[in-house]
Amino acid sequence: MPPHTDSTADFTADFTEAPTPATTTEIPAETSADASAETSADASAETTERSPRVREALTSAAVLLATLAALPAVAVTLPNTSLNVLEPARDALGITNDGLPDLVRAAGLTLPAALLAVPVAAVAARRFSARLVFLTGLLLLGGGLAAARLAGSVPILAGGRVAQGLGAGVILSALIVLVWERRGRMLPAVWAGTFTAVLLVAMPAALYATPLPDGVTPPGDWRVAFGPYPETAAAALIAALACMVLRNRDSLPVPRHTERGQLLLPAVPAAGFAFLSVVTTYGWSPGAQLVVGCIALVALLGLAIVGSRDATTGSPLGCAVVMVTVGLLTYPVAGPLAGLASATAVANGAAFPLIPFAAAGAAAMLGALLAARMPRDAARGAVLGGHGLIIVALLLSLATDVASGGWLLMAPLIPLGAGAGMALAASLRGAGVGAALFGLALCLPAVLTGQLLVLSLQAGRLQRMQPITSAQQQLYGLTAGYRLWLIVAGVITVLLAAACLRVTATPARASRDTRPRRTGTPTSAPTP
Repeated sequence: MPPHTDSTADFTADFTEAPTPATTTEIPAETSADASAETSADASAETTERSPRVREALTSAAVLLATLAALPAVAVTLPNTSLNVLEPARDALGITNDGLPDLVRAAGLTLPAALLAVPVAAVAARRFSARLVFLTGLLLLGGGLAAARLAGSVPILAGGRVAQGLGAGVILSALIVLVWERRGRMLPAVWAGTFTAVLLVAMPAALYATPLPDGVTPPGDWRVAFGPYPETAAAALIAALACMVLRNRDSLPVPRHTERGQLLLPAVPAAGFAFLSVVTTYGWSPGAQLVVGCIALVALLGLAIVGSRDATTGSPLGCAVVMVTVGLLTYPVAGPLAGLASATAVANGAAFPLIPFAAAGAAAMLGALLAARMPRDAARGAVLGGHGLIIVALLLSLATDVASGGWLLMAPLIPLGAGAGMALAASLRGAGVGAALFGLALCLPAVLTGQLLVLSLQAGRLQRMQPITSAQQQLYGLTAGYRLWLIVAGVITVLLAAACLRVTATPARASRDTRPRRTGTPTSAPTP
């Protein structure tokens, strides 16, 4: 008897009309078995088809959670707020006033260590499992936090801060690879928005945890300045474990030897700059520090332009140049502004204005998501428009009086965040994982360069005002130096926008599509 192909319900109706007992006893058994087998096969096929989609969605959710948790854990380790806890730290560590410069220097080792780790970790994350590299970075970060909080001497404290920086650099590189493995459009945008936001909020969050001493409120735990917000690292560790459980079957192409060489290209200048940034703290004049910062800026811009023309590290929309923009004009602009706002709040007996900086972070995320939703043809305009918003923000900062109130800070901070987030997310459209990692290797040195420039300008202004006899004079000198930095930053932004215009002007490069598809051989670029 041929197999029956009707459903079970249809067969039951036919069965009730069967004329003979033989039919009623034999046909239902065979046909019911066939129908049940067919139903089971359909259900199994539907489950098999649905299972990869569910697993893919869960894997993307785990990577999203890792992005939202790990980037804040990295950013809060970068600020150096040891000046706010010098006295309790000196007493607890048993050092004299002569040892305080070493303490401040030890607290500032995180950022130089992070920029050293990024190129090496980028190669490791491409060569080995990005999840294991990510977990290794978190363990380094957690160990550094524990060492800094339990340190009983300056050398151990310095080691803890170095471990935090190394872990931060490893986490950043591995996280980019994890995001690019998903081959989506929104995850890179979320990464760009979150990365920009945490750079804007890092110093305000650190100052909120370790405020300036006001002479009235008893100082808090001095160890918080050297290992703030450990709960962020714990949340990132949970996300890393979720990524380990939900392994992604999709993978990026194996890196070629040329890609590994290009990713390691920034390592040598970054190492030299990190060394000089530490050496300049040993009594170098503000003018000498300014010269080092200018040389580093020229070197970074040259590397970004050259890398943008490379087949491996280049991108259609100048990702490397925009990474330098974000590094120079987020943390080095928002950080000193937060310090001035904190000093003003202490002088006026007011609370630290954290909300304007949080609004800037939210604007960065919104700008990045908006850039991801734009048509591909509008992405180049979004990159240039983001630079335009940054220029507007710098002009508004020059017109803003920090002492007039914290809410007024929203005027420059919101366009700064929106412009930086939009430019970075738009520049990642069509960028491969090699281009993103190369840009990241330039971003952290740009952060350190901006810090060196603004601090040298402020120190030079204070030096010209000697002798300083009051805190009000010191605040005025710091504000004047910061305003000079805003003018310099505006000029730098114009130059960076011109560089973006130059590297994205070639029609063949602007129209090149390196995006992966859901079918066929996967490539290393996210889908815009």
